[in-house]
Amino acid sequence: MAGLIVPNTFSNLAHEYVCKTKTENSLFFLKVSVEPSQIANVLDHLRINLHMTEEEANETVNSCKMVTCFVESETDTDYYVLTCAHAFGDFYSAQVQINCAQINTWFQVLVICQHYKQNMANTFPNLYADPDLDPRIYTPATVSKFDQNKDIMFLRINKDNLYSDNNLIRCEMPHPSLRISRFSPPPLNDVLMVSWPPLRKDTPVIGQVISQSRVYGQITRDQSKGYDMHLTELNICGGDGSSGAPVLNNHGHVVCMYHGRLNSVGYGISREDLHQFLIN
Repeated sequence: MAGLIVPNTFSNLAHEYVCKTKTENSLFFLKVSVEPSQIANVLDHLRINLHMTEEEANETVNSCKMVTCFVESETDTDYYVLTCAHAFGDFYSAQVQINCAQINTWFQVLVICQHYKQNMANTFPNLYADPDLDPRIYTPATVSKFDQNKDIMFLRINKDNLYSDNNLIRCEMPHPSLRISRFSPPPLNDVLMVSWPPLRKDTPVIGQVISQSRVYGQITRDQSKGYDMHLTELNICGGDGSSGAPVLNNHGHVVCMYHGRLNSVGYGISREDLHQFLIN
């Protein structure tokens, strides 16, 4: 050991490269709440179809769900982003289906981009001092494809309505698409997940693939939602709001989309299921 120089920093250059060059500006923060004019209809749906009590239904209606989403493609006028369908998980079950028309009528589906968040944070240093106050102005999104069994949904965001700050100035910065990988990394390969939990933009976590081919019904007895997707098992456990985050390989391609924790183990929706969802 003689003669070795103590390094002045730890380094994960490959992970830093992927995080900086592949996910920067590709993520969106998504918030879902019930449209005020539709509260009565949603309450009826929860009580009649999902057999909730009055108290349970009211609590569900008054809560907001927040997830991460990422750009999969774009046109001249729109961004198309992927995330998890379980942002609406309180409103469906294995026996009760909901569709895009219901979602777009019943709910406010709202997003902000990374540029907006950064501009707001720079302008208002104490922006989130009060966790119950959210002064951000959101951009409406439309759910264009929805598969609750695979826990995947596709949203459309009109570029003209994507704001860069609270002055409602259009965000002119690029939001690059993330490519779905052609291959699944074998076990023990490194992966990088970048998510956007509430108030924590750009949260990267490094981990490894444990298995490429878990089946939902084989790892949990909870079949209440009717999920049947294939899962990539990870030694990554994201926090609340990490659902929908891209999990990337060393090329910055998406190898799975983070679904959540099951029995304290992290799982992502497989690249095969993502690919099939996009081409069908």
